[in-house]
Amino acid sequence: YNMDNAYNYINGTFFKYTAFLLGIFIFPAGFAWFFGFFRNWRKQLILFLPTFLFLLFHSIFPNQQERFIYPIIPFLIILGEIGWLEFQEGSKYWNNHKKLLKRAHAFFWIANTIMLILFTINYSKRARVESMTYLSSYPNVRNILLEDVFHKDATMAPRFYMGQWPTVRVYANNPAKSPIAKVYKGVDPKDYPQFVLFFNDKNILQRVDSVKKIVPNLVYETTIHPSFLDEILYKMNKYNENQTVIIYRNANLVPQKKKQ
Repeated sequence: YNMDNAYNYINGTFFKYTAFLLGIFIFPAGFAWFFGFFRNWRKQLILFLPTFLFLLFHSIFPNQQERFIYPIIPFLIILGEIGWLEFQEGSKYWNNHKKLLKRAHAFFWIANTIMLILFTINYSKRARVESMTYLSSYPNVRNILLEDVFHKDATMAPRFYMGQWPTVRVYANNPAKSPIAKVYKGVDPKDYPQFVLFFNDKNILQRVDSVKKIVPNLVYETTIHPSFLDEILYKMNKYNENQTVIIYRNANLVPQKKKQ
């Protein structure tokens, strides 16, 4: 998978993962742990070497996704904390500035507590998950269409949350997946989409009109927005584009809107 999709993701610089780790560890712990990690490398070579090589390989390899680096986080924290505490105990500066150290610890725990609360009550990919949960209230959903004409493909629909496994077709900015007439060429009208999910609300009326060439009796159902966490992740990395999902219903196949 990594090789096949090496250039299908936005890749940063060699230091992308290092910056990412420093960020999620929260200042000043990130700098202290990295310092301790490299300071004690000889003493902890058995754990240090595979951890460092893992980080080095993924920093060089073009397919850079944050999730790939998660396995080494426990080792970085453990080795970093060991190295930092050993340095701190023998440091004249830190022994003479214990008040500064206490303030740094206080900032670390306050910031972590705030982040813990925010991340506990929010989750990512909300629009995609909630759209499937919404459709789960409809029985016998056999066909849906994902429309994303701003990309070459639509993001995956997590059908697990529907509790059903409908056929999914995609209408996107891709010769193999457009125009809409091509997507449904040779398809029996009874197998046309019962629901159409539009990703992103840009030019939504024109896009709905385009799909109406195949599904003329298309009616608005609901709009599902990304979560607060999605918005933060998007600002951190533009690749984390969790778009608003606008759901339309094919009134010919599903005449009535179901009460949620």
